Amino acid sequence: MMRWLFSALMAFGVAAARAQDLNHPLKIGGDVKKPVLIYSIEPDTSHLPKSEKHSPANATVTFVVDVDGLPKQIELSRSTSPAMGAAYLKAVQQYRFRPATLDGKPVAVKLALELILDYF
Repeated sequence: MMRWLFSALMAFGVAAARAQDLNHPLKIGGDVKKPVLIYSIEPDTSHLPKSEKHSPANATVTFVVDVDGLPKQIELSRSTSPAMGAAYLKAVQQYRFRPATLDGKPVAVKLALELILDYF
């Protein structure tokens, strides 16, 4: 019984630490190593009006990469097209990262990502 209680307290401590990381993400630089993108998808443009489908569009998306490498608190900071901005947000939700690290341990960091869609 005592062993279970100790394990439960340890698990709670880890969960509390991870939640705190999202509220206070670190800045990349110095000893904080940047996250590495390991999976991304193209934004879905199938629902866009024909006039926007083949027009260049860019946006800035800000988000926190958590200790598990998942994007959280995703926000559209700027977009040249509202419809394309929504598509970028959906795409970024599916991105996966190798998390940022500090002294070899995963940490949460905030990123601003400039996304550009251009047709050649």
